[in-house]
Amino acid sequence: LESDLANDKSRLELVNSELRSTTDRQRKSVQELGGQLQTAREELAVQEQKAKAAEDLERRLPALRQEYEQALRSLRAKEGTVSDLEATVERTSSVRSALESAEAETQGKLQQVESRNAQLQGRIQVAEGEVSRFKAEIAHYSQSLSD
Repeated sequence: LESDLANDKSRLELVNSELRSTTDRQRKSVQELGGQLQTAREELAVQEQKAKAAEDLERRLPALRQEYEQALRSLRAKEGTVSDLEATVERTSSVRSALESAEAETQGKLQQVESRNAQLQGRIQVAEGEVSRFKAEIAHYSQSLSD
């Protein structure tokens, strides 16, 4: 009987050891599954946030599209304005060049006129000198005739 009891006790310890081992493995498996479950919950929360963000974007898409189109129209209008301004700058530059050229030409003509005036002034002085000489001669002849 003692031998049976010892065998039973030995088998019971063996079964108990296997149960502990199985329990430990199951505990580890449960912990791993818990970790996987937590990871899956976190991933699900992220996916739900992404889905909500996608839904929000989908709802806002028409307004965003309209805003984009308005910005594009505004940009095109500004590009037209820039082109107009560039053309104006080119015209202004061209006019400035023409004015500078005309100013240079006017300066040249003014110098010619001043030179011609100086020549004429010289001739006038010569003529006035001649007139004075003629007047002196006339006065001299008049004087001599009266004598």
